[in-house]
Amino acid sequence: AEVVHQKTLGIPLFVVEFLDALLTEKLLIHNLATGWGWDVDSIDLKKISSGVAALLACKLEQLPSQVLSAVKILSVLGSHIDRGVLEVVKKYDGSDGSTLIPSLYTAQREGLLDIAGPTFTFMHETIKLAAFNLIQVADRIPMMLRIVACLLP
Repeated sequence: AEVVHQKTLGIPLFVVEFLDALLTEKLLIHNLATGWGWDVDSIDLKKISSGVAALLACKLEQLPSQVLSAVKILSVLGSHIDRGVLEVVKKYDGSDGSTLIPSLYTAQREGLLDIAGPTFTFMHETIKLAAFNLIQVADRIPMMLRIVACLLP
């Protein structure tokens, strides 16, 4: 149950889709004599489907604009980002950057990120990819260049 929750963020529609995939691939089986059986390691390695990725993109688009912007910035930086890096790049767009960190805590409450000590981590690579894909293609390189410029001494 813990692995399924991690993979699906506990969103009922994602859980149903993921469990259906597990049944189809025989990673989750039911035997009348012995009950349910599964291989946790194989389930942990199972990728979530592109349908779930599309649903994640819809969930991201429903976030408040500041939270979505913060998640997009994080997606440009990678899957695991140190708070110190975020402090350096938070003014990349000329703003005061005061909403970046609080917005990421909101994203954590939404089940999109995990925050452990100074490290911000996407709960799943698919979430990071969905957030990155929400950045307009024409805006990606300029955004990345501004972020990298903040990181240079």
